[in-house]
Amino acid sequence: MPRKRKIFEKPKEKSEGMKQTCIERAKLKITDELLENLKKLVWEMPLYKIAEIYNIGNTRISEI
Repeated sequence: MPRKRKIFEKPKEKSEGMKQTCIERAKLKITDELLENLKKLVWEMPLYKIAEIYNIGNTRISEI
């Protein structure tokens, strides 16, 4: 299983990495189409695999 946390050498790199992660998460728009796809996927595969597909966390999938 790949490591989720990134190791940064400097605090500035860490903050830039965190900003980029937040931007990527904000790009996921919850639409009716997305909800329908998630409903189908939840019955077909585990949440962690769905989270990898959408590049978000397991808990975010559960919240949606």
